[in-house]
Amino acid sequence: MKKLILIMLSTVFLSSLSASENMSSKYVDRSFIFLSLGKAKLEPFKRAASIGFDIRAEKQVFTENLFVGLGMGVDFFKPEEKVSGTDVKFQLESLNANLYPVISYDIMEGLNVSASFGYTRGRIVVKKPDFYPGKKRMSTNGYYFGLGVFYDISPKYRIGIDYKDGKLKVNGDDGKENFTRTNFMAGYKF
Repeated sequence: MKKLILIMLSTVFLSSLSASENMSSKYVDRSFIFLSLGKAKLEPFKRAASIGFDIRAEKQVFTENLFVGLGMGVDFFKPEEKVSGTDVKFQLESLNANLYPVISYDIMEGLNVSASFGYTRGRIVVKKPDFYPGKKRMSTNGYYFGLGVFYDISPKYRIGIDYKDGKLKVNGDDGKENFTRTNFMAGYKF
């Protein structure tokens, strides 16, 4: 929880850094805050609705179309899975904080593609079944690769699709679980 709070405070710092008139031109060329809605999958569970937000700050490098930056965000989803041949249903709640460098390229005016490689840390809580014999709260950490396509619908607003694919280590589990997340993102440029 302390690391989640630290990431949230970093988000506030990053947004204030980019909003400052003097700092903006020196360190940040453009900043976005995104609300994301989509589907997440953590194996062996089925896909579940997810919601999240991201903040991203980027600096133009080498050419007028290439940007590098830093993003951070939080996402939440509740996967469920029924145990085969029984009436027992497992339900989890997953909250993850993400930190990632990002490279983005403006293909043309208003159309942008991006790639990221990020670190994620969070927790999973087993909500059902009530008689679950194992740990109810487990920490998670892992990494992912992300790809996105974004379109500026106005000078201040951006929409897009973002896909993340990665591995997540659940505390107490020997292996790493595959996870994917596909999102529709709506963003505001500040």
